[in-house]
Amino acid sequence: MRLVTFRQQNRTAPGLLIDGERVLDLSRSLPGKGVITSLLELVRAGGDGEAAIREAAKDAGAGAGSNSGLALKEVRLLAPIPWPRKNVFCVGRNYVEHVAEGFRARGTEMKLPEFAQFFTKPATAVIGPEDKSLEVQIRSSAMHAQAELGVAAHWRY
Repeated sequence: MRLVTFRQQNRTAPGLLIDGERVLDLSRSLPGKGVITSLLELVRAGGDGEAAIREAAKDAGAGAGSNSGLALKEVRLLAPIPWPRKNVFCVGRNYVEHVAEGFRARGTEMKLPEFAQFFTKPATAVIGPEDKSLEVQIRSSAMHAQAELGVAAHWRY
């Protein structure tokens, strides 16, 4: 399942991407949880939220209910959780091929890291897949793979 946050007109809502072509609106009222209007609230609803997602997906797959989904081209995808409450913690070089790729790019002999490597991304670094409002210019002769992820779509020398 691919959970998303989407905007349609002036409304932002949690959704579920179906078949890569439709987005199901998952904003709903859950018993004891109130009205769920964001993906973060849906995730925090725990098992009730997961059950609601699975039921919506099943109904959409069967063509049942009024929530058959919006065409992906009718909405704008945002970052799944646009404003995380804290920094996102990441693990670098977490599989052998990734480590090997970095050493190949530098033309040096591969050596696996002795300890796990952690880093964080601040909440202000989170953008959606179509967001072009963040432009980054990098002037460096050495590039690390994680940095490339953030600028690959708009790479300029």
